Order: sequence, then structure tokens, then C-alpha cells
Amino acid sequence: MLPAEERRQAQEILTASRKLVKHCGQLREAEVAVALLRDAMKQSASEALRRMIHGKLRDGSLPNDGIQATIPGRPGDGSICGACDHIVASYDLMMMLAPREESSHSSPREVTPIPLHADCFEFWNRERPTFTPSS
Repeated sequence: MLPAEERRQAQEILTASRKLVKHCGQLREAEVAVALLRDAMKQSASEALRRMIHGKLRDGSLPNDGIQATIPGRPGDGSICGACDHIVASYDLMMMLAPREESSHSSPREVTPIPLHADCFEFWNRERPTFTPSS
């Protein structure tokens, strides 16, 4: 049998341990909830970008075809991304689309290049083959 003071300390340690276990469980639940929220936000952002790209493909502000075979990339220069309408900062990789338009003389003429974040470019490039004007 332990002296009364040691039993009291042991009981306090046991109580504190139970509280810690309970808080750890709550912390794990919170971490799971945060992870689920992050996933939902990413999906929501991706869906919003997809809608923006489809709208711009539909209105012609982003090309669906007729682009150069090689797309140059470089550091951002503060231009506005043609897909998401956000600034392409110097720490971002910027892709430059140079769509071609047919002139009245059957030879193609260059139009103003369209800057895109590299991620927006990838998303646009994935979406455009499946795009139909009615989608």
C-alpha cells in the first residue's frame, strides 16, 4: 500500500493522462477536419478555374486550337494571367501562348501573346481537347 501523498499524486497523473489522451483525440479529429477542408477548397478552386477556362474558351479569349507547337516559359513579369485573371508574379513560371489567327491572305499572322501561370496553362491544356462550345 502506497502512502496517501503518493496515491494522490498517482491519481493526479492518471487524471492528467486521461485529459491528454482526450485532447489528443480531439486534436486528431481537428487535423482530419482541416485536411478535409483543404481538399474541399482545392476542389472548389479547381472547379472555379475550370469554369473560368471554359467561359474563356467559349468567348474566344483563350484559344482552343491554332497555337504554336512550342510554348515558351519564363519568370512572371506582373502580367495578368489569361486564365485566372491574377498577376503572374516574378516567382511564378509564366507560359506565353501565341495563338495564330488567319488573315485575309491565307497566311497566319501573330496576335498578342497570352500569359498564363504554369498551373493555369496545364489546366487549360487538359481542358481544351474535351471542350465543346455547349459545355
